[in-house]
Amino acid sequence: MSHHAKKLEVAWKAIDKISASKLEYFIKTLNKTQKEEIIKNPSKIGLILAKKIDSEQYSNVKNLQNYY
Repeated sequence: MSHHAKKLEVAWKAIDKISASKLEYFIKTLNKTQKEEIIKNPSKIGLILAKKIDSEQYSNVKNLQNYY
């Protein structure tokens, strides 16, 4: 079953497309509690995905209204 996004809560900027794809994949593998935690505290992405990604390759987009 596929779910469509209702609202963009948090975003990261990746250094390249490969890194962005890896981050997207690993976020999708998180459980609901972990996803809610990175929405509340985007800086914890490196801690939650510590052995899967290099958090230095990503930066949190602070103001989503100006991002588009």
